[in-house]
Amino acid sequence: MNVLLKSIHLTPAQVTCFENLFAAILLCLFSVKIHPLPAPLSQHSLAPLAPDHWKNPLYWIRAALTLLSSWLWVVSMQRLPLLQTVSMGFLSPFVTILGARIFLKERLTLWRILAVLLAFLGGTLISVGNSVQGLSLDPWALAPLLTTILFAIINLISKSLLSHTPPVVLTRSLMMMTGLGWLGIEWFRGYDQWMAPSLNQWLQFAALGFLAAGAHMCSHMALARADVIALLPLGVIRLVLSGGLGWFFLQETPSLSVICGIICVIAASSCLSWRFNK
Repeated sequence: MNVLLKSIHLTPAQVTCFENLFAAILLCLFSVKIHPLPAPLSQHSLAPLAPDHWKNPLYWIRAALTLLSSWLWVVSMQRLPLLQTVSMGFLSPFVTILGARIFLKERLTLWRILAVLLAFLGGTLISVGNSVQGLSLDPWALAPLLTTILFAIINLISKSLLSHTPPVVLTRSLMMMTGLGWLGIEWFRGYDQWMAPSLNQWLQFAALGFLAAGAHMCSHMALARADVIALLPLGVIRLVLSGGLGWFFLQETPSLSVICGIICVIAASSCLSWRFNK
């Protein structure tokens, strides 16, 4: 998804809008018979599995945070190197652990702390390795950091909502809200910077929508079945993938520090998996 985001040369709002709308449409097509849309979007009455989370203020807070974080992520991808953007994610565990401990009362075991610390060390080494190649002084360089914090808060809210809402319902409504939200924002702004996408860009949006729908569904299904903290070290693996994709598609050569960071991230995931398999 990140490689695709860097290859679409349209405004961040336009990319965010179409990516999420395509994802929402795909999810609706595949799930509407199982989980009907809420009235008045559907003629069905609100069934037991219908999204009554619309009445929950946390849902609207989550939608607003996702609206902002999705746009910030696209801006970061377009303005900064891939590895520089994604490596900011190593700060997410600290925000998530604090929130999960305070609000969700999740346990902090020694193995979880060790795994997250190893993941943090790996992310730090990757960031240092990237800075050796030259960090951008663009003020937008802080956008990935803010996005990481927002993602952590969104995950905590999602964990709470998933206790009484099916993952597919929560995912499709979030995608639709984000896509329509940016469409509405740009409508009032007058679409002053929007350009008509080419056929190739429409295909890229369709691919992005498919990947985004799958990514959010997998994330919500994982959050519904495991503690937020337990999933953190596994999520940092995206640093490894970003380094590889950046090297293959964007000719970003990883340094020795980046390689050491990747080893630490793998060690963190192995540590956590070994503890749960005991």
